[in-house]
Amino acid sequence: MPKFTKVDLLVSLFILYAILRQSYVLYEVWNIGGSVYFKSRSVEQDVITSLISIIVFYVHYLSLKVSLKVLGIHDFLRCAIYGVGLSCLFAIMQFILSSIGLSSVGNSITKIVSDSAIEWNDRARGLAYEPSWLASQITVIMIPFLLYLKVRGSNIRNWNLWMVLSIVSLIITFSRGGILALIIIIIFYFATILNKKSMVNVFAFITIGAISYPFASNILLSNAYFRSTYSGIAEGLGQMNVREAFLKSNAGPRYAAWESALDTTVDKPIFGTGLGLQYREFAKNPPRWSIVLPEVRYWLSNYYPDRANPKNMILRVSSELGIPALVLFIVCIYISFKTSRYRQIAIFMLPAIFIDFMSIDSFALITLPLFLAIGGKYESISHND
Repeated sequence: MPKFTKVDLLVSLFILYAILRQSYVLYEVWNIGGSVYFKSRSVEQDVITSLISIIVFYVHYLSLKVSLKVLGIHDFLRCAIYGVGLSCLFAIMQFILSSIGLSSVGNSITKIVSDSAIEWNDRARGLAYEPSWLASQITVIMIPFLLYLKVRGSNIRNWNLWMVLSIVSLIITFSRGGILALIIIIIFYFATILNKKSMVNVFAFITIGAISYPFASNILLSNAYFRSTYSGIAEGLGQMNVREAFLKSNAGPRYAAWESALDTTVDKPIFGTGLGLQYREFAKNPPRWSIVLPEVRYWLSNYYPDRANPKNMILRVSSELGIPALVLFIVCIYISFKTSRYRQIAIFMLPAIFIDFMSIDSFALITLPLFLAIGGKYESISHND
């Protein structure tokens, strides 16, 4: 087994804290002698489901750490690239089928892997649960790993083809956060290779970017979802009104979820409301300005499964587990980055991790456990380092 590190200790403490908090919530519910049902779910169901997700998070972390030690960094990165690359191929297949009116066929094929995955007609998700999850995997795993191998001179075969596959797949997810993460990662990469004075690579990237920009922008702006986002942000920020920018970019419900989670953090700063229960707090007291939004109405209705989750990992931890847990969570990430033996990979991963925090709040995703597993000064038993 890998040597126990500071990151291991901190992650274990965070998981233990979450388990104890969930256990106490269950005790409170059982002590009251009854559970409140909302959207056909009891409080116990919400608490236990979230408890399982936090355990899955920990299992992901431990298994990834063991895999990293056994395989060595380079084989580990290659396996991860191949895995996400397979999902990217399915995403392209979905996009092609959707373009010719056969989106149901693409969704049926990929549902073999994930029966609960959300069906999309105009955004590709590959083998992921939804398009934003695929975008997360591409920008946190595939592109950073490819760039690291390039910088280290340890390329995999057909590096250019893998990179094109990742970028094309990212574009057809029409993920706003994913596109932003890609831009920041490329800036970080430029900074790295400029330090190495590799002007040939800089020129090649700029040239390819200039050639592909018209095609990429046309594809993105052809999607109504992405087009309204772009114009809405520009108009809202032009009025110096952040809420208005969110509203006009089809992200008003997300802003409402953030606002509610922040209110819960202020009201219950020490222990939060319990993992998986913030959507109930939203239903009790939603921001008044948001009630007219169609998606928020679904969140408030008992007849639709849609829930007002925080839509933000930082706010989820603070509102559901409390500020002390948030501090521990942030310290885990900081120490992982500070002590990482593979700092360059972590640097390439950070922009997408941060953007994920602003849009995704699931502990079931493998990306954050992967980032944490790469942290820590432990030695590999493989000769591939």
